[in-house]
Amino acid sequence: MSEFSLESVFKTDGLERGNFLSRVFGLFNEEPVRLWAEMESSPYEYLGRPTLYPKEDSGWTTLDFAFRRREDGRIFVAEMKCEIAYESFRYMTLTRIEQVQRHLTEQKRQNKKSFPRFLEAARYPDRFQCRVTSRSGQRRDVAIDGAILVWGSVSVVGRKAVQSEFGFADILSVEEIINDLIQSGDASYAEFVRQRGQWSDELFQSLLGNQRA
Repeated sequence: MSEFSLESVFKTDGLERGNFLSRVFGLFNEEPVRLWAEMESSPYEYLGRPTLYPKEDSGWTTLDFAFRRREDGRIFVAEMKCEIAYESFRYMTLTRIEQVQRHLTEQKRQNKKSFPRFLEAARYPDRFQCRVTSRSGQRRDVAIDGAILVWGSVSVVGRKAVQSEFGFADILSVEEIINDLIQSGDASYAEFVRQRGQWSDELFQSLLGNQRA
């Protein structure tokens, strides 16, 4: 069984192909992360989608994931940045602090607060109340212990530098997560991917006039 690699899948055969495939992948790229965190062998348990409420500010911010670390029960909010083909693949692999800093700079310029609050929660989780909405729609309040960044691919140097700079409890790689799912033979993940592949094939066959009877 071959290893999954973002570079080999998306960066081969030019930017036009990479742009197209990255857009398709972007339609569902959060789901493999959730399925991975639902495996018993995963170091994290998926709790749902978290919403942060600053204790000393108005408004709220909804992030991508809430994880409980199985080892010690600590809870973290997580945000995913999986920019594969953006700026000719410059952000596909996390290698330096500036790649994360760009999101903070852009949101401040646009007067948005979600990413700044996410970064604040990494170092100062006590400044926020958090409500998690599970897959079934149930909501509950939890105390958070920090934040986790999820990136497409992560270099050793990039993980160390970014984790130190921003205080993340962990930095997860989508590439590594998918390889864990493949190697474990996770049935839910396999069925999820097969179904999306079937739907995509049906669409493109229809565009060629080969509709199902």
